[in-house]
Amino acid sequence: MRLWYPVNGGKQSGCGPRWTEKAGRCKKIAQNGAAALWERHMTPYETYSLIGQYIGLGLIFYGIWQMQRGTEYRERESVRRHEENMRRLDESMEGMRALIEGQKVLIKRTGG
Repeated sequence: MRLWYPVNGGKQSGCGPRWTEKAGRCKKIAQNGAAALWERHMTPYETYSLIGQYIGLGLIFYGIWQMQRGTEYRERESVRRHEENMRRLDESMEGMRALIEGQKVLIKRTGG
């Protein structure tokens, strides 16, 4: 329920009556039957809602940032593991080459 009271002490001005809401959230200024102009101020609920939306937006951006960091970390880790595996493969291939050369020498000695 809205309670309206006159702004100018109940006196009529030349441009018509001016009324405002007692709660102070809005003002209605009507002039000579013209369209009313409403000045709205945010209620605490609207303010908290807006703050909550900004917090939610911040959390979304924080989550995106964390996902990007995780992707970069996994990429670096993948490259490190790949290089380590290639180094081990080269080491094992050198051992295989030594075995093959040793078998070739053994075949030559035995005349086979």
